[in-house]
Amino acid sequence: MVVSNIDPYTREIPYERDAPNTRYITDKMSIFERLRSLQLSNNFITGTIPSLFSDQLVHLDLYGNKLRGELTPHLFENIGLESLILGRNSFKGTLSTEVGQLYNLRTLHMGYNAFEGRLPSELSELELLGELDSNSNS
Repeated sequence: MVVSNIDPYTREIPYERDAPNTRYITDKMSIFERLRSLQLSNNFITGTIPSLFSDQLVHLDLYGNKLRGELTPHLFENIGLESLILGRNSFKGTLSTEVGQLYNLRTLHMGYNAFEGRLPSELSELELLGELDSNSNS
């Protein structure tokens, strides 16, 4: 994917599984100010999640990659996020209490990672949350 050739006002980015030269999520994603949906499932992407995403992002799907590390607080700053799919990666640590800021969250899939500890009680405050998958973690 050549990020510089895509209009910054793009709302969705197609990502081809066999795209050459791209196996990580670049910080250059921040140029997409109006990006609403980012679907990168099953692409063998490595590394960590960068802190720079559109504040209009509604759907983030990173399922089935090789992403790792702890989820940083910036991920929970986008209060418009409705769907956060992180399953089948190598994320670790605990789910931050800041997940309670995602008032519009309807779907949270985080199964098959290395998360540990209890789910934060703040999840119970998410009135729209209808799907929660946290199976097969530590």
